[in-house]
Amino acid sequence: MTTVKKRVKKRHIRFWKIPLSRKRYGKRGFKEGGRFQQVMQPIRRRSRYTLNKPIVHFAYHKAMTTLFRHVFDDVAKYMGFTVKRGRYWTPCDMFVAWHGETAVPVPFVGSHVVRDPRDMIVSGYFYHKWCREPHVKIPQQSLGGLSRQQFLNQYDKQTGLTEEIRLFRSTAKPLLDWEPKQHVIEMRYEDIFGNEVSALSRIFRHYGLPSQLVRRLHYFFKQRSFGKPASRSRHQRRGLPGDWRNHFSDEQYRLFLEIYPGLLEKYGYEI
Repeated sequence: MTTVKKRVKKRHIRFWKIPLSRKRYGKRGFKEGGRFQQVMQPIRRRSRYTLNKPIVHFAYHKAMTTLFRHVFDDVAKYMGFTVKRGRYWTPCDMFVAWHGETAVPVPFVGSHVVRDPRDMIVSGYFYHKWCREPHVKIPQQSLGGLSRQQFLNQYDKQTGLTEEIRLFRSTAKPLLDWEPKQHVIEMRYEDIFGNEVSALSRIFRHYGLPSQLVRRLHYFFKQRSFGKPASRSRHQRRGLPGDWRNHFSDEQYRLFLEIYPGLLEKYGYEI
C-alpha cells in the first residue's frame, strides 16, 4: 500500500533577534553563547499607542550604553517606534544621546544614568585595548605617533591606566557640566547593577510606557543581566561596582583627584 504524504506549506515566521546576524532558533529566540535567548515578538502592524513626548536617554561611554541601546531597539521594533542615537538630536520617538550635553529642542521625558568615573576609566582601559572604534586607531602625537589602542597594548597596565585617566577629560566635561532637567529621572549604575528588572521597569514607568510592555520586558532584562556569565559578550566585563580598587595605584588615584576635582562629590561617590 502506498502512502501519500500531504505537503504542508511552511509558514514563514518573522521575529526580531539581537543581533540580526545571529542564527534563528525556533519561533521565539536565537542562539547566543550556546544558550537559548528569548526575545520579544514584534507586532504585525504599527502600534496604536503613541508617545506624547519623545523619550531621551542621556548616556556616557561605559555606563550601560549597550544595555539601553538594545532595550530601545527592541522596544522600538515591538511598538513600531522610531529610534535613533548619536551626539546630536534627531527627531524620533526614542533617542539615545551619547553625552549629557546633547541639546534637545523639544519637550521630552528622559533618563540620565551615571557611573563611578573611576570604574568608567578601568572599564574603558580594557575595552579600548581590543575594540574596533575608529577613534582609538588614530595616531596621536602625544602618544609618540601611536594610536590609543597601540599604546595600551604596547605598555603595561599601570602606564595604560595613567594615560586613560588623562584621556578621560572628554567624558568628564559633560559629567561636570550636567544640570538636572525637568522630567528626567536620575539613576546610578550601582543602583541598577544586579537589579536591572526593577530599576529599568521604574525607568520605563517614568517614560509613561504601558504597564503591559513593562511586564513583557522583564524576561528580556533578566537575559541581559550583567551578573550572568552566559549572557555576557566580549564587550561586557563583569562590571562590578568598585572594581577600580583592584587596578588603581595610590599615585593614579591622586592624579585622578588632581585632574577632576569635584567630580566624585557631584554624584555622591566617596573619595
